[in-house]
Amino acid sequence: MRVPARILTALCAAAAAAWWWQHRALRQSLTESEMARIDERAVHQQTTAHLRTALEETTARLHAALALADATDVINRAQAREEY
Repeated sequence: MRVPARILTALCAAAAAAWWWQHRALRQSLTESEMARIDERAVHQQTTAHLRTALEETTARLHAALALADATDVINRAQAREEY
């Protein structure tokens, strides 16, 4: 049985289209997966930046509090020496 060229061409075109569609969907899902990964990374970096800023501010406040405590201690010791 001989298959006419038009039918064979149509079958090949349909098979190629089906193959292309499946691979297109796969590439698209991988792209969406990669985009999700990029979004997660961006959120992580933004959160890390916020936490780093908060840590730096807290550290600065702690240093200021320690300096104030040291100054208060020096003043208290000086006042104690004056009383004796």
